[in-house]
Amino acid sequence: IVPSEGGTPQLLANAIKATSPVWSPNGDMIAYIDEEKPRMSIVRIDQKGQVVGNPVSIEGPEGTSFIKMIAGWTPDNKIGLLLVTEQESAIYTLPVGGGQAAMIQRTPGAFISQPRWSPDGEQVFYSTPPDEVNLEGVPFTWRTLASVPASGGNGKPVPTDLNDKNIRLFQFGGGHRVSPDGKTMVAGVWTPEDLNPEYYFPLSRIWKIALDGTGSTQITKTKGPFLDTDPCWSSDGKKIAFIRHRLNKGKTNPIPIADADIYMVNSAGGEAELLDSVPGKSIQSLVWSADGKMLACLVKQEESPINKYIFIINIKTREKSKFYKVEDDFGIIHTELAWSPDNKRIAFNFDDGANRRIKVMTLSDGSIEEVKTGLTDLDRISHLDWSPDGKRFVFIGSKVGKR
Repeated sequence: IVPSEGGTPQLLANAIKATSPVWSPNGDMIAYIDEEKPRMSIVRIDQKGQVVGNPVSIEGPEGTSFIKMIAGWTPDNKIGLLLVTEQESAIYTLPVGGGQAAMIQRTPGAFISQPRWSPDGEQVFYSTPPDEVNLEGVPFTWRTLASVPASGGNGKPVPTDLNDKNIRLFQFGGGHRVSPDGKTMVAGVWTPEDLNPEYYFPLSRIWKIALDGTGSTQITKTKGPFLDTDPCWSSDGKKIAFIRHRLNKGKTNPIPIADADIYMVNSAGGEAELLDSVPGKSIQSLVWSADGKMLACLVKQEESPINKYIFIINIKTREKSKFYKVEDDFGIIHTELAWSPDNKRIAFNFDDGANRRIKVMTLSDGSIEEVKTGLTDLDRISHLDWSPDGKRFVFIGSKVGKR
């Protein structure tokens, strides 16, 4: 506070980021918000402007993510607040023909991503925020792995801090996928050793993670400013395809990516082989067909930041075929592709700003069929996978905080 006629300001309370101070009607208290948290603080002052006691905190109502603003303090001692409801996301399964989606896992206060079926269809693996907030020096929240029964239940963590390497996933692009034998997961990850002060993101590599917690193995070891992401298995488990993004130096966000290439490497490790180069364009969601003959991916075109096209790559001939245009207002990182087990169709999710949808494209004629989820209260549908028996989808449904 400071005298209205001017003078020396006097500190009332220490705060990390104090906003929205409001006087009480009789002038003996000030309410304020410290950071964007679901609580408000009140400090009492005497007639000389001296602090009386310590600030008192009042928690926001249940389901509040944070208090955005204090609207005012009424003469009858009521405080008006602008609240933001708690964000949440959940894992849903859905019959391929559409119908009513079933929730199998809910995570209030956090966004989970990239659900993946186990080969036997009994488990769903996904990435989730860790208990910690941020690693020092990293300007984003990293992820770890968890699993939940496909029939529903409580999620449990998958050990990823293996071999003292402290493996971490990005929120998007980790691309973790389970091996055909169900014993190993492959993912694009980074460790604290991969932090580089010249780049905004750590330099990620492809790792194999044993699902029984016995160990992990780094697959790609080529030195350079790369983000290796979106790995996927061949049907026999002998090969891994992945996307390599080349980074330019800089600490800006979005990431200063120069080029993106598609590589293939033996699942036991070794030198990666270049499959396709796409200079100056973004590639995401690389998936291998069940017969091992084709790869599909999303390529963001230069003419529009929201337009992506589905491309199919023939592994043997290296020929590319351009298919359906996907318009997604939420960006390429939220959309994923999934092959049907019979290799004849590709499913994808997208958001055009008004509708959250899942569609299925038949490759033989390029026809598109929309799959109804029965959900009307979601703000976003992100990522998806097709079950091994071909009967169900799994996807992430999210609700963002609302004022």
